[in-house]
Amino acid sequence: ANILLASKPSENYQNLQKDASIVIAFGFGIQENQDNSLSAGMANDSIMKWVMSKTNPKYIIAQKGCEISEYRNKNVQIIEMHPHGKNYVNTYDASIFALEKLDSLSKNNYLPNRKVVIVAHNDQLRRASWIIKKICERKYPASDFEFITPDLPQMPYLGKSSQIHTTNKYLYLLVELYISRPRDYFTIMTGNW
Repeated sequence: ANILLASKPSENYQNLQKDASIVIAFGFGIQENQDNSLSAGMANDSIMKWVMSKTNPKYIIAQKGCEISEYRNKNVQIIEMHPHGKNYVNTYDASIFALEKLDSLSKNNYLPNRKVVIVAHNDQLRRASWIIKKICERKYPASDFEFITPDLPQMPYLGKSSQIHTTNKYLYLLVELYISRPRDYFTIMTGNW
């Protein structure tokens, strides 16, 4: 695992992730086919395969790539994090959508417990987890969610992704360290949202 990208798993994550009533699943790239249909791709399938084998949620708030993965449990309700359109939605913006959906489920008393597993490509998880926790702290200060960061295996990249930075590890590393992290850090720390 790359030390610059690796996330720190939550304490006791193995037990907590099995009990959590909800998973927030960030997509990683998506494949746009010639007939304009979409395919999840290997990265999103790996994310959802992990979710299905290691968690037991009532709901999954998912980005499109995870939502359309073949690795779905029919007994788990998938909630679309945000509409999938032509405009790219970055992790920061996706996190705001995810927390709005989570807040709505909470207000309507749909959650058996307050445990939430955050899942993303293993190289994206550190930032995704940090963003979710920071936004929740500021935007929903009264919430009592327990966010769980799991220990994820190495996941593949999607060579045919329509999002170029998700096509290979080296390109992703450059974008993650020099664009995504600084942008999201300063956006959150300056409070301009």
